[in-house]
Amino acid sequence: MLDALVAALAAGDVPALVAVLHPDAALRTDGGGIVKAARRVVVGADKIARLLVALVQEAGPEMLAGARPVLVNGEAGLLVPTDPTGPAPIVLALTVDGGRARAVHAVMTPEKLGPGPLTPGMPPT
Repeated sequence: MLDALVAALAAGDVPALVAVLHPDAALRTDGGGIVKAARRVVVGADKIARLLVALVQEAGPEMLAGARPVLVNGEAGLLVPTDPTGPAPIVLALTVDGGRARAVHAVMTPEKLGPGPLTPGMPPT
């Protein structure tokens, strides 16, 4: 699922991204008041897909070049590193239900992305 998510984001393919998300998915972002983030929970696969695709297009799809799967507190996640001189990395933690992401938590607060509960590797299937 993570490969499909990254491929859809890199291609700007909203329908493919919607297929990875649960129809009632919710996106929560955490910028900690330091990094620009959505102020409200974004609900619905189509809204989330359009927002994520727009953000990747704004930053440039090359931002996904170093993306790799990680475990975030035991759940599926994706680490999107950034240029050392650029913004902080982004960690997406996913709650998966029936093979689709029901919840997406985007953590972008630099202080929260230091050493912590990230484990390189593939999430459990």
